[in-house]
Amino acid sequence: MLVGLILYERILVPFAHQFNGNPSGITCLQRMGVGYVVNILAIVVASFVEIKRKAVVVDHNLLDDPKAIIPDC
Repeated sequence: MLVGLILYERILVPFAHQFNGNPSGITCLQRMGVGYVVNILAIVVASFVEIKRKAVVVDHNLLDDPKAIIPDC
C-alpha cells in the first residue's frame, strides 16, 4: 500500500496534472471510478481461479468429499 501511495504521488499526480490542470491530479470521482475498475478486475481474476480450482476437483472426483486435499496441478 505504501508503494502504491508513493507511485500515486510521484508519478500519477504530476502526469494527470499535465492533462487536466487539477492540482490533486485526478478528482475524487475519478479516484472512485479507478477503485471500482480495480475491484472488478480483482473479482474477475478470483472467478477464473475458482473456475480452475473447481475443474481440478471435478477431474480428481473429489467434489463430494469435504475432507479431500486438492492435489497440485
